[in-house]
Amino acid sequence: MKILADCVGGRDNNFNLIRFAAAVAVLVTHSYAVVGIDPSGEPMRYLTGKSFGGMAVDAFFITSGFLVTGSLLSRKNAIHFLFARLLRIYPALAMVNLLTVFVLGLWFTTFSWSEYLGNPLVYEYLIKNTTLWFGISFSLPGLFENNVIKGGVNGSLWTMYYEVRMYAILLLTWVALILLKQNSGEKKVGVSLVLIAVAAIATHMFNHYSGLDEAASRFYFMFFSGVLYYLLRDHIVLSGFLFRVALGLLAIGVFFKPAFFLSYHLLLPYVILYLAYVPGGNIRLYNNIGDYSYGFYIYAFPVQQMVATLIPGVSLAGMIATAFLVTLSFAILSWHLLERPALSLSARWKNPKINRNKQNSKQGQTRYS
Repeated sequence: MKILADCVGGRDNNFNLIRFAAAVAVLVTHSYAVVGIDPSGEPMRYLTGKSFGGMAVDAFFITSGFLVTGSLLSRKNAIHFLFARLLRIYPALAMVNLLTVFVLGLWFTTFSWSEYLGNPLVYEYLIKNTTLWFGISFSLPGLFENNVIKGGVNGSLWTMYYEVRMYAILLLTWVALILLKQNSGEKKVGVSLVLIAVAAIATHMFNHYSGLDEAASRFYFMFFSGVLYYLLRDHIVLSGFLFRVALGLLAIGVFFKPAFFLSYHLLLPYVILYLAYVPGGNIRLYNNIGDYSYGFYIYAFPVQQMVATLIPGVSLAGMIATAFLVTLSFAILSWHLLERPALSLSARWKNPKINRNKQNSKQGQTRYS
């Protein structure tokens, strides 16, 4: 039995592995649609009404809310926090978009190169999907028009549009209240974030039971559930007994679907954080490899569309296996050539005296640290 607060702050955890498994789950779920199989045939969706990929994205938002809140409240510096977020997200994102537009696009477009490069939709795609602030563009001229998912280029990026807004809410809340220059400023930040989290949870519950389900309220629910767990970390016990109870209640939801929505939303954050901090031993060796989850997530969908074009009629198993291997290759390169160096730069900027070798050995232990 552990108190969550006692686990926070170290890098010896399972977040890397959880996020990588989640990224793979998204690829698996997308594979059904990409090869033209009815998504309702996915086993988890059939049993619970929710796909592996949907659960994986929820896990991303929970871990993001938890870890990013810890990063902000421990740094206590808006510039440091903003710089760290920019370096974590945008170098790899810019690269995948440049490769998509100017390599994948030129290779697969049915337009001539001059027509393609002269089309304003190309630059709209590049700007929107790199900034994540003006919406997301899903198609490029002449790409994948004969695929099952016609014209879709990178369907995974739409969730990141919401994620950066949640970062902004956290940062602006902290800045606004700290600028009050009151002794209780930091305490008010915690109270305010708790209220925002409760509002996000209540809104999603209301939307669901009113028949107004939408992705935005679900993402805010998951992200701010993670925020809430961080803020209440001193009062949360990570118990094997409670973990098994949570799994039991989730299993009941499989057989009684009306109960699954409630049990899933209320218990998933606890299950994710228990798995992140409690299981130890050899499973932690994964941290020595690197954090390939982000690269895997942002490269997977374009790779799947490419595979669907190059191998017409590819089977579900063939799509999953081929796309996994190709995407993993891109993810490894992205981590070692862009993401890890960017994280090192962020750490050295925060503390110029830090030993570079020591820092590099620690990078990658958590995506959002």
